[in-house]
Amino acid sequence: MSKIDVLVVDDSALMRKMISDILSSHPMINPKDTAINGKVALNKLKKNTYDVILLDIEMPDMDGIQFLEEYAKLNIDLPVIILSSFAKRGAEITIKALSLGAKDFITKPSGPISMDIEKVRNEILEKVLVWGVKRTSSIRQGVEITPSLAVVESKPITFENPPINEVVSKKRIKPKLIAIGISTGGPPTIRKFLSSIGNQLPVGMVIAQHMPEFFTAEFAKSLSNSYPHFSVVESKDFELILPNKIIVARGGKHIVVGLMEGKVFVRNVDDGRFSFRPSVDLFFDSIAENIGKDAIAIIMTGMGSDGSKGLKKLHDAGAITIAQGEKSSVIFGMPKSAIRNEAVDFVWEIEEMGHNLNHLLSLLL
Repeated sequence: MSKIDVLVVDDSALMRKMISDILSSHPMINPKDTAINGKVALNKLKKNTYDVILLDIEMPDMDGIQFLEEYAKLNIDLPVIILSSFAKRGAEITIKALSLGAKDFITKPSGPISMDIEKVRNEILEKVLVWGVKRTSSIRQGVEITPSLAVVESKPITFENPPINEVVSKKRIKPKLIAIGISTGGPPTIRKFLSSIGNQLPVGMVIAQHMPEFFTAEFAKSLSNSYPHFSVVESKDFELILPNKIIVARGGKHIVVGLMEGKVFVRNVDDGRFSFRPSVDLFFDSIAENIGKDAIAIIMTGMGSDGSKGLKKLHDAGAITIAQGEKSSVIFGMPKSAIRNEAVDFVWEIEEMGHNLNHLLSLLL
């Protein structure tokens, strides 16, 4: 497989050098070029080819947001990854960038000029590999980015979907919520999913997206602006799960689901056993323990195996469980782990997820 060519866009010469050095440390990544702002980057895109763009936000002459607005006019299918300062203002701008078509983001650890950029070295390499492999392989199946940042060939998984009405007849649940666990590639995937489900959500939805503190409030706000027919909020203690309502788990915390006097709610909790926040396994565990079978749980794109054990508990309790397919997953780690764990009833690509979910709900309610 050829190397992934990266364009690094940052107004700081020091940052461009440090980021390029990090990229050069991986044998599959080539920091092909740099640009001091969005205007220079646009000119380079007209003359050269790249596989991934790493884009700063705050730059003179043309900032990252202005670049994305102009970049959309070029009709180039090239993944853009944002590098943003770790602050509320940075979160707001980064989420706006995602709504304009950026695929992912990395938070600089200590401001626009982060001398400690090495702290996010693995995250930079991981996301460049994920999106770069996705582009250079033309959605090639069987390629896996491992937690060790190696790119390997993985054994294909076969899964034959049963008829939806057959599963409904067998499980006969009355869903109290739709639970989604998702990680790498989550923001654009969630947008595509919500765009496909229509204007009515007869069962409330809770999304556990691996995302830092500050960012989830802005993410929920952005989704609310894009899908005004739904009430989209960041989770708070004892927030009720209701029809046409979507709750986004708060970053930096875990989320659990509880049931009291027939009302289903969420809580934000701390739990040192889990490295990911929010932990999808803990989220799904709480549903299995407190709600039981009356749930629909979906595991989507993400690296690793978070959610696989919890989804298995839900599946065995009688809940209906779904995994996103490999073709539409940015990275197939979490769904694949759940499928291998025999934790899912269906495997659906994101393009068919909304239609199939609506049909499923029509048979259950």
